[in-house]
Amino acid sequence: MTITGFEFLGTDCGVDVGTAIEGNFPSSAGRPSCPPDGLGPQLPPRGPDAQLSALARMVFPPRIEKLAQSVDFQVRDYAMVLPAVVGGTVVSAALRFVVPQGMIGWLQQFSIYTLTPSALLSAQWTVRINQGPVPGFDAAQNPPGIANFVYITTDDMRVQIPSGAVVDILITNLNGNAGFVVGGDLAGWYHPIAAEARAWNLNL
Repeated sequence: MTITGFEFLGTDCGVDVGTAIEGNFPSSAGRPSCPPDGLGPQLPPRGPDAQLSALARMVFPPRIEKLAQSVDFQVRDYAMVLPAVVGGTVVSAALRFVVPQGMIGWLQQFSIYTLTPSALLSAQWTVRINQGPVPGFDAAQNPPGIANFVYITTDDMRVQIPSGAVVDILITNLNGNAGFVVGGDLAGWYHPIAAEARAWNLNL
């Protein structure tokens, strides 16, 4: 079954819900290929559970505007101590969000934060989904000594967060200098997967 303008990532292509992460629709670079048997991925049999399973694996075009059912989320932590070693990393339970089951999430923006801006600090902020780096948002670095906050919006590359997935930020010390407090925030929204499908006039 072909749905124009969409790409269905099913388990017969070796992709499960946790790995169906896209922020650069419609490029298929880096995605596993379906077996060259002419069949391609197939939607499962109809029924409420089967339809939800199909929708959970759907890669939608970036959503720029919220739906009526959308719920905002924002998580933050501005008190993370960066390990004083080259390559040292820090994550925070406060700087993570889990998309509820049956929902689809969209990341709108994230920020990088340093308590004391300094030319001595060299760090990298990596947005992750299920501990995998999000292409295009995996190597943000602090502008030395300029500002406490730098906000980065995803704009036309709105990042889809699958149902049940975890989005967080990993911060890495690039030069090993000590004594820095860092952090950031993540913001976006989520809504029912079925509502997303209806917004694109899908009838599964």
